[in-house]
Formats: sequence, structure tokens, C-alpha cells
Amino acid sequence: MAALPCIKQRAIYSELIVQDDVKIIAPIGNSDHNVLLCNVVRKNNPVKKKTQLRYNQGDYDGMRAFVKKKISEVNTSANTASEMWCILNTILQEAIKNFILHKLVSGQRIKPLWMNNKVLRSVKKKQKLWNKWKQNNDDGIEIQYKNKLIRLAKQ
Repeated sequence: MAALPCIKQRAIYSELIVQDDVKIIAPIGNSDHNVLLCNVVRKNNPVKKKTQLRYNQGDYDGMRAFVKKKISEVNTSANTASEMWCILNTILQEAIKNFILHKLVSGQRIKPLWMNNKVLRSVKKKQKLWNKWKQNNDDGIEIQYKNKLIRLAKQ
């Protein structure tokens, strides 16, 4: 177990880029550890936000006019079929980018994937029975609660 912190430290420090020399200063206060001073370059990896296209809110009239205009400007006689496909694909991608609304998605789900409506209803019923039993301390409600737990465990 003693080697684990060293491995973690190596993994952390191997990614750091030190610009200047490292200066060692005497310990502060009652500490027996030296203080290290250095300038470190930190790589900033921004979090990529996902975008979701909102096709039901797109400007399709503007998109059609844009695509017609772009296609009419293309010289079709000198291109092969695969080149034409690439041109059409870039035109359509540009049209989607300009005329379809985008929504930023945080990527964090409120509930896990396995928590469908049936499971959520069961959890709420279980919580209601638990609260009832805690308030009343009734043996009949305790039996209902335990039976509900057994049924949920079997599902």
C-alpha cells in the first residue's frame, strides 16, 4: 500500500511541465516538509459540450433557398459522382449548421438509464410505505413495506 501514493504522484507530476528551476524553501511553521516553488504550465482541456439538433424548429424555407443557390453555383460537368457527393454533403452540412437550431446538452443524466417509469413508481411507493411506517410504527404497515421490498428485489 505504501507504493500507491508514489504511483499516483508520478502519474500527476509526469503530466506537469515545469518552466523554471525548482526552488526549495525551509518548512513553514511546525511542518517538517520543505516548500517547493516553481512555475508550472497547465494544459487546459476544455470540456466538449454536446449539441443536439432541433429539427422541429428549423428554417426549412431558408434552407431550401440556400441549397438551391449553392447547387446552382456548382460546375457539374467536370466532377465525378464521388466528388459531386462530397460537394452535396458539404452543402447539406453547412445548411444544417446554419438553418437548424442547436441545443447544448450537458451530458449529465438526471436519472440512470435503468430507472424507467415503472421502477420510479415502485421506488416512490416504497418510500411512501416507509414514511407511513416511520410515522405510525404500525406492524401492518411494516409487513406491507417488507413485502414490497421482497417484490422489488424479485423484479
